[in-house]
Amino acid sequence: MNTKLHHIIAYGWLFTLILLKSFDSDASPDLFGNSQNCQILFSLDNGSQIVFEQQAQVLAPYISRLNIELFDLNKPHSEQPFQTISGRKRRQMKQWLGWVNGESRAIVRYEQAIVFESSGNLDLTLLLETCQRHAE
Repeated sequence: MNTKLHHIIAYGWLFTLILLKSFDSDASPDLFGNSQNCQILFSLDNGSQIVFEQQAQVLAPYISRLNIELFDLNKPHSEQPFQTISGRKRRQMKQWLGWVNGESRAIVRYEQAIVFESSGNLDLTLLLETCQRHAE
């Protein structure tokens, strides 16, 4: 009887872990160890050479420096980002763009002016058009 009880407990824990893992995989990847609910601010400088990709497509070879500041949407009045990523981390940029597509809001700033603001989900096509328009 003791063995049966141990098996029931063990299978219960296993089932619980599987359930937790399945719920976790449905969520967006949390690449930065922070809340997945974030507002993204882009700071764009005119230039070229930095190329970032989404789904193996080159989006914009127009930006010499790219800083992404992530803000927790649960703290909308916070002025301090919880994560900043520079354009030098290209591999992380590719992962981030794959994650952010359709999952986050974005505001694009060019020379301190807002030139693009997504309504709801970030549309990378509109982001590319914005980069092209302001890099010329």
